[in-house]
Amino acid sequence: KMAEFMNANIPGIAVPEEYGGSGQTFLETTLLLEEMGRVLLPAPFLVTAAIVAPLLLALGNEEQRRRWLAGIAAGHIVATLAILEPGARDEWQTPTLLAQRDRSELRLSGCKRLVPFAAQSDLLVTVAQLQDLGTSLIAVEQGNRGLSCTRLATLGGDHLYDVCFDDVRVPQTAVIGEGGASSVRALARLLLHACAG
Repeated sequence: KMAEFMNANIPGIAVPEEYGGSGQTFLETTLLLEEMGRVLLPAPFLVTAAIVAPLLLALGNEEQRRRWLAGIAAGHIVATLAILEPGARDEWQTPTLLAQRDRSELRLSGCKRLVPFAAQSDLLVTVAQLQDLGTSLIAVEQGNRGLSCTRLATLGGDHLYDVCFDDVRVPQTAVIGEGGASSVRALARLLLHACAG
């Protein structure tokens, strides 16, 4: 059923037409979310289409948009957001997930909690502490060595996972936008927008 959902191009509802989406507004996205809620559809639509896709559109460079937004619109990419950390009282505190520069790569070490649809996702956008930029958003593709997802037992059977980064290596181009505090502020505004919707 996940494949049927993705192949219907539903995740691309708010992605601009130039990237293969339908180019609809947040209103249409909200109406679709409402209908999904009526049947308790266990699909990664909210995090993929209403959070990660607008985030890439707002902050990503053109190469990142063409690579990931087009995949989301076509139903080839499921994306999720990894913010909360073990023991954290506030998701906006300085992250303990570290991203260290190593030549042309970044090396990520740390863990995130309560990540929706992590094991089913092709792309994880996470918040990490980057050496010279501070708190930044970094895109990590599934399948990287050292990335592990452990499903959590929940009362509702939700697809929530602990995600650990054990010296995961990604290219330095995986930093979304310019990095730094401005990216995190944009994420906070986007999440408020999504909750208001």
